Amino acid sequence: MMDLHASHKVVLEVEYDEEVGTGLGPTLEFYTLVCQEFQKSGLGMWREDASSFTLKTNLQAEEMGTHSFCGLFPRPWSSMQDTSGGIQFSVVTKKIFLLGQVVTKALQD
Repeated sequence: MMDLHASHKVVLEVEYDEEVGTGLGPTLEFYTLVCQEFQKSGLGMWREDASSFTLKTNLQAEEMGTHSFCGLFPRPWSSMQDTSGGIQFSVVTKKIFLLGQVVTKALQD
């Protein structure tokens, strides 16, 4: 979806199935939910150190988000590694690129 809409200057308007209403409210909720998904610790995108700790994002799910008092920082990757902990570097770069598109679109809207 972002490949199709990211390069256009038109406002992205999100509408959820079986919910009434479109416009700014659902669109902001969409951006919030996407950004929360990108904060999850298992994606291999963020540095996790002693100052980081995990928070449950949903009491019924085992999904954990990365949270640090100093903010989120990209995880450093060695130039000699293609994988780390079962996570491919190429997959992480695609996720970071997508996050950049989402943030850019949110700022434009």
